[in-house]
Amino acid sequence: MSSDLPDLATRQAELIRALVADGPPPSGFAPDDLTVTATALLRKRAGLVAKRYPLLAQQCGPDFPDMFTAWARGRPSTSVADDATAFAAAHGLAPRTGRRWFRR
Repeated sequence: MSSDLPDLATRQAELIRALVADGPPPSGFAPDDLTVTATALLRKRAGLVAKRYPLLAQQCGPDFPDMFTAWARGRPSTSVADDATAFAAAHGLAPRTGRRWFRR
């Protein structure tokens, strides 16, 4: 049984790469299903950024979820703050009039 663990770990890593890092679909998984799941995970990330940094999302308007999802595809997340900072930098966005991206 312990000889199965390295294979399981390898398959799990392949699945994670496919879901969050635009990796190829591992054998045994339907590519379309993985795409749907990966998109749902990206939308969840967008929601987390919008919740924590509402002024950033507001500056992008109603297109924020689509903009963020397109930007984040193939970029694994390290933190919500890092996602927000990198997304803003990639889109040339800055807080308006010296305000911070978030409200307390």
